[in-house]
Amino acid sequence: MRSFWLLGLLLVFGTAPTSRAQAPDTLTATAVPAPVPPAPRVIEVRGRLELGQVVDVRMEGLAAWAAAGDPGKLIPYLNGRGVRGLYPEAIYAAENRLKFHLRRDDASREAWLDLLRDPVLVRPVTFSVGPEGVGPFVSVYDQDNHLPLVVIPTFEGIVAFLMVMVSLFFFVQLARRTSIIRDTGPRPLPGQKRPYSLARAQMAFWFFLVLSAYLCIWLVTEDLDSITPSTLVLLGISSGTALGAVMVVQSKRNAKDTRQQALAAEKETLTTRLTELRAQAGANGGAAPVAPTVAQQAAVAEMVQAQRRLAEVNLALAAQTKATGPRASTGFLTDLLSGPEGYSFHRFQIFVWTLVLGFIFLVSVYQNLMMPEFSATLLALMGISSGTYLGFQFPAEN
Repeated sequence: MRSFWLLGLLLVFGTAPTSRAQAPDTLTATAVPAPVPPAPRVIEVRGRLELGQVVDVRMEGLAAWAAAGDPGKLIPYLNGRGVRGLYPEAIYAAENRLKFHLRRDDASREAWLDLLRDPVLVRPVTFSVGPEGVGPFVSVYDQDNHLPLVVIPTFEGIVAFLMVMVSLFFFVQLARRTSIIRDTGPRPLPGQKRPYSLARAQMAFWFFLVLSAYLCIWLVTEDLDSITPSTLVLLGISSGTALGAVMVVQSKRNAKDTRQQALAAEKETLTTRLTELRAQAGANGGAAPVAPTVAQQAAVAEMVQAQRRLAEVNLALAAQTKATGPRASTGFLTDLLSGPEGYSFHRFQIFVWTLVLGFIFLVSVYQNLMMPEFSATLLALMGISSGTYLGFQFPAEN
């Protein structure tokens, strides 16, 4: 019995030192993680926040963070929106500095669109830097301390505005005093001017609208290729309408001139023939002799028919001269909505559709910084309105 107890004590106390000896080996094998450097903090931005400009960003703790992170994958965050693909142009990790060239490309187009839409001269924004797709670091330029983002450069904006305003001013003066957007044709009485042309006014409307939109988009985004295919179609419709109206008016004028020349030639022929018939019929302007011959009787009958036809030709010439008389302007809006036949719905239709599409065009450019892409159906509707206007031009003055 005593031997049994001694054997148990030897087993217990003999294995305990082995367990205690292995414990230090387990503790020694456990790896201690390296300390993670704190995230950098944006403390200063030097330069002007504007497309095309270079900004110098100073960050606290960038050198320590760069030992484990990749500063070449940092992007700017404006108003919390990361500008994708806009990586540092130069990295000075030892000096805690990054340089960014603010540019707009396919990767950053959507971000800049959100930041620059509804353009104003300057827009306050928050600014930071952070890994792409992760989020921005802490920055001193937060909701309580904004940076100014230049949306429209001051000098270029003033120059572009003056160009549009001066061009518009001179155009209005020319429109009032000359025939730059008036109908073609003979001049009215002294002191009067020809009426304004709806087709030419529409062409001028789209010209100034596209010109202003193009300059605005270029000022904000530096995009030189902003004219869309549908914009070209609209310009083509307005130009084609103006050209078609001129061709219609000219064709009608040529037809009327040809008709008038034919009537004048017929009048001259009839007058000459009547002189000959009077000589054949006898004296006193065609009085029949006592015993008229067969030839004299025929001359008298032909003379009666010629006199009747001459009266008809004189009436036709008078009506032709009255119909082709020059129209005078009665006011800009009245001239656009009315023609020789008075106020007409086809003129009102093209006038309203032009205003509607022009309004949509302006709103789209202001909100999206791009010229809109109108659907083929809408462009076809505009083309139908213009075609209807030209179609009604043919019989308008007949």
